[in-house]
Amino acid sequence: MIEGIDVSYYQGQIDWPKVAAAGKKFAIIRSGDGTFLDPMFETYLEGAKAAGLYVDIYHYLRFGLTPEQMAGICNIRHLMATHYNPKARLWLDWEDTSNAAKAMPVTDRVDWALKLIGSLSCPIGHYSAAWWWNPYMGNCDPGGPKWVAHYKTGGSPTLPSGWGSWSIWQYGSSGAVDGIEGVVSPDLLAFNVDLDLAQDGFFREGGDSGHHSGWGQGDHSSVHRGRGGNSGCDRQGGERMKPPIETYYLAISRAILPAEEMA
Repeated sequence: MIEGIDVSYYQGQIDWPKVAAAGKKFAIIRSGDGTFLDPMFETYLEGAKAAGLYVDIYHYLRFGLTPEQMAGICNIRHLMATHYNPKARLWLDWEDTSNAAKAMPVTDRVDWALKLIGSLSCPIGHYSAAWWWNPYMGNCDPGGPKWVAHYKTGGSPTLPSGWGSWSIWQYGSSGAVDGIEGVVSPDLLAFNVDLDLAQDGFFREGGDSGHHSGWGQGDHSSVHRGRGGNSGCDRQGGERMKPPIETYYLAISRAILPAEEMA
């Protein structure tokens, strides 16, 4: 197994060289929670990359937003992450227990998820736990790489209903890692994942690389957009100039607010 961590601004200032020296090989960094943008996002991306860790990102999804609004935020935050890792994956964090989420029947939540995934333009994976997935999404397989939360040591994690396998296991929420004050969530990357940290990231193209869905019946071909190719998340023609941060925040505002409010 390969050890890593996932972090948000709650971890405060991180000494990334110490994290790397402690044997951590990857970091999954929170992009935000709904419309809230994690203030340490780029600081952590820059620090983790400089220390030699592989970086991916995750975003906590909120059913109170429209799928298109949620996708707009996620696409832009992923684009920001590609300046630190061109092959960064966006992990969709499924654990919203808000009133908006509770008010939806399972079929509506699945439909929301399908619309969200169909509006994304970057490689994705799914994070959740059986305690949330089973009552909120039912017995369905979202497809792609899966990151499961089950706090235990030894053995194997309990998977959400419909999930046949896992790629990453978050096995705790109160780990101690040199370089981080306070607790942090530790993660294991399974040996059965086709892994090359140095070149291809966690998941090589052509494998279970994850911009697809097992949800629903019939033709959901729009869900398959963004597996790579000419999406806005790809680097093309060599290195890109990094736009000013204000450019990203303006784009996020446009994704969230109605056009008349932007006038």
